Amino acid sequence: MSKRVLVLAANPKKDSFTSHLAEAYASSAEKKHQVQLLEISDMEFNLDLSGGYAEDQLMEGSLKSFQESLEWCEHLVIVTPIWWGSLPAKLKGLIDRTFLPGFAFQYEKGKSIPKKLLNG
Repeated sequence: MSKRVLVLAANPKKDSFTSHLAEAYASSAEKKHQVQLLEISDMEFNLDLSGGYAEDQLMEGSLKSFQESLEWCEHLVIVTPIWWGSLPAKLKGLIDRTFLPGFAFQYEKGKSIPKKLLNG
């Protein structure tokens, strides 16, 4: 059964080992599935969610495209290096800026765990 697969190469450095691994995965997956490959190194956006969820922040085109790809996919693969025991700041910024209330989750009054809005 064919799936829609989104592969995110999450190294902010162009032409990295991470990118080559993501490309290899995408190439193999394309034999049986619909695949989109995104390179975080090609995305330009402000990493900082400076106002938290209390303020709306202008969403750059690359972030809107990423959200569209997330809605499209049925399977998400993130290929990332670990820097200083954590994710690269650009990947963390991508998550902070796109997995927002009203898109990825919704707070519900009286509940401590938000409602999930993305499937899969």
